[in-house]
Amino acid sequence: MRGAHSGNARAGSPGHLPNTRYFFRLSHIDAHGQDGIFPVWCALIAQSYNAWRKTDGIMIKTKKDALLQAAKELFGEYGYVETTFKKISERAGVALGLLTHHYGNKEKLFLAAGLDVLEHFIEVLHTATQEAETGYEGVISFCRAYLDFSIDKSSNWLVLVRCSPYSDMKTKTDRDLMMEKFQNVPRILEEELQRGIRDGSIRDLDAADTAQVIIALMVGVNRTRVLTPYAPPSLYSEAINFVSRAIEPKR
Repeated sequence: MRGAHSGNARAGSPGHLPNTRYFFRLSHIDAHGQDGIFPVWCALIAQSYNAWRKTDGIMIKTKKDALLQAAKELFGEYGYVETTFKKISERAGVALGLLTHHYGNKEKLFLAAGLDVLEHFIEVLHTATQEAETGYEGVISFCRAYLDFSIDKSSNWLVLVRCSPYSDMKTKTDRDLMMEKFQNVPRILEEELQRGIRDGSIRDLDAADTAQVIIALMVGVNRTRVLTPYAPPSLYSEAINFVSRAIEPKR
């Protein structure tokens, strides 16, 4: 109420506080139409700002997360060689020294970026297949989710195109780690093929071999779509139709 704030210096105003630089004055209209002045700790505001930084529509919790997000964007845009620590720190708005503190060197950061995108990708595939009622629907949902993820700008998919066990991983340990993670992708698909064979929605076939063929198709059409100018507009939909014809039961 207004009466509570009367006097030479209204309660809660900067003049009434022991250290005014730590406060903001925010106007507020209460349920009775009365305005009041509420002190807000600047430290809390700053803490909230540092804890939630927004970059390209993605909420970043910490400076370490901001560096990782910037690295994913830049590795996808420029590749390993052309991406520098300086570019990453500038994109993230974080001091250059924190990159070394959090990630050590560029190769470790590159691996962290690839694994982060891959783990998100695997989660998307799991969600898509778990919602399917039959194995056939699971396979088609897998393919759609795979291809949709590859053209989602927020997915940082191009990191996976560049960060694979076969390309920019410099050490055997890093390659083995990426290889182990990548194996989850065909494994999810193979499980859906096996489910479809059991429930009759997919014809009798070798699930392991078919999973590898479908993955090869997904990789091929994706690389054609994102890396070349030759892809027709219907490339992704035609690829899914091709998979459908290949696995549906014979009539």
